[in-house]
Amino acid sequence: STDPLIETPIFCTILSQDRFLLLMRMLHLDDNSLENGGDKLYKIRTVIETLRRKFSSSYAPDQNLAIDESLMLWKGRLGFKQYIPSKRKRFGIEIFVLCDSDTGIVLDFLICTGKGTNYNPEYDESQTSAKVIQTLMQPYLE
Repeated sequence: STDPLIETPIFCTILSQDRFLLLMRMLHLDDNSLENGGDKLYKIRTVIETLRRKFSSSYAPDQNLAIDESLMLWKGRLGFKQYIPSKRKRFGIEIFVLCDSDTGIVLDFLICTGKGTNYNPEYDESQTSAKVIQTLMQPYLE
């Protein structure tokens, strides 16, 4: 940023904006030749699963946990973009986040991709809202 309040001048001295954009365009997180199996997040699935493992293993939560629904604004084209009229940002990516109520530390999250959402298969007969809760809370219910 060039805003004097939040700028970080070290980045411009190390890497130009054109070089950064070129690197971002060439960044791939998955092998395109592999079959995705209908997973809409297959290109970033390994990153998502790594984050989920790190979040859950880095903190032992207290007794009170909370699940919150977030809508991350997305203005582009996306196959699993959600429309929630009651939210201020009505279109976006719906994410459910499990947090510790006292500290707000994220323990787990679930990105909703419609029918392809990665719920725990043992809860297939449940309703969608129950699947979200059961999938996120499973490690803490045992």
